[in-house]
Amino acid sequence: MSFKRVILPEKFFTGDDLTRAMAGIGMRVATSSPLKNPNIEDVLLSASMEGLKKDWRTLSLVVDWFQKHSSIINVDRLTRALIELKDNKLLLAFWSALAKTTGHDLRFKRMRSIYKGKPILLGDQASELLLKRNGEDERFQKSGLLVPNNLLRVRPNDILDIKELVKLHLGIYYRVLIGPTYRADCFTKLNNNFECVPSETARFAYSSFKTAWDAIHDWEYLKRL
Repeated sequence: MSFKRVILPEKFFTGDDLTRAMAGIGMRVATSSPLKNPNIEDVLLSASMEGLKKDWRTLSLVVDWFQKHSSIINVDRLTRALIELKDNKLLLAFWSALAKTTGHDLRFKRMRSIYKGKPILLGDQASELLLKRNGEDERFQKSGLLVPNNLLRVRPNDILDIKELVKLHLGIYYRVLIGPTYRADCFTKLNNNFECVPSETARFAYSSFKTAWDAIHDWEYLKRL
């Protein structure tokens, strides 16, 4: 049977599973059992979708995490996933606005343009009043998202530092080691289960079959050394 690459997860994290997954990538949330090595982009997408339902605490954590650790995001995977979720205009506007905060990082160039409509107000009528009273959150100015100042709190201390993340999350360790790529996530899978076949490895990493195949070949070579 031929291999078909997937970009979106079978299901997004919700409820307690989302809380555990957020803790698993270094967000300080209340749980005693963080999820082990959850896919970073799956967590960010799930948390942002939940946050955009007016869960401002969750959305604030996504923004803080992004501003602190955007360098370890697999931008290609995240962008591809957002394109498949193109009917969710608010989600596209949010991630396009976040991408515009990383003007120095050319990896986000495509993501910055995934939303081209009129600016969308984050929230409801209460947000309109906040916008008039407090002005616009400067982090999102000149983007497709209108965010009232003080709607999303800024607490970078609620996000673990990278030196803590590499101990917490094996996938982040490999992304720091060899770059935020599909290959790094393939190595994460192989580290836990060396007997994985290419199709299983590729599904775990959301990669192409060839990327997984090459990673397994190189992993075997490294093991022999």
